[in-house]
Amino acid sequence: MRLVSWASTLLVAISMGTLMGCDGVSPNTAAVSGSAGAQPARGGSGAEVPDAATLKQWAESLAQSQLEQLAAAEMLYHARTFEHALVTDSGFLTMYGKFYRQFTDFEVVDIERTPSLLQPVKYTIRYNFDAVGTLPIDATRQEAAKIERARSDYFFVKQQEDSVVRTYESDADGRPIDTYSPYLDRPNYWEYRTTEDLFGHRWTLIDVTRSQGSS
Repeated sequence: MRLVSWASTLLVAISMGTLMGCDGVSPNTAAVSGSAGAQPARGGSGAEVPDAATLKQWAESLAQSQLEQLAAAEMLYHARTFEHALVTDSGFLTMYGKFYRQFTDFEVVDIERTPSLLQPVKYTIRYNFDAVGTLPIDATRQEAAKIERARSDYFFVKQQEDSVVRTYESDADGRPIDTYSPYLDRPNYWEYRTTEDLFGHRWTLIDVTRSQGSS
């Protein structure tokens, strides 16, 4: 009876040790403890990122700031007159006038998770604008009287609608990083003359806001 009792006690101890684990903590208890806090969403790489609503809020905040900067940068060209010349096989097609982008609104096109741990989110945002300009004055190159007319003209009309699309990477927390300048390349009148065949041609742009005698 003593031997059976000792063997039974040893068997119970071994069984309890197996159930409790080597550290003496029940596996079920450990599982409950590990799930006590809510776990953040993760990308395919395991990088933690906020929920979709937060990401969209960050994107819209950036886009609004960028839209204001783009609009302010374009206004620097509101009073500047350019020579827009299309270079063809037969010579120059030239016009003078003011031309700039009038930004109107933005659109968050997409927000994507990436495999990167350091840059787990990619944002794509479209900035819409109207191509606005004075009525073009056709002229031969350096025709002084017509250039002066273009300088004094401030009657702007909408030429065409267009947009600029930008893609932003994020920091490790998923916040978008702005690496763009608000100053864009100057638009050219010939880009928006759909009746002109630009294939194989090139165009030039010269600022003629001030006369050569001006400082």
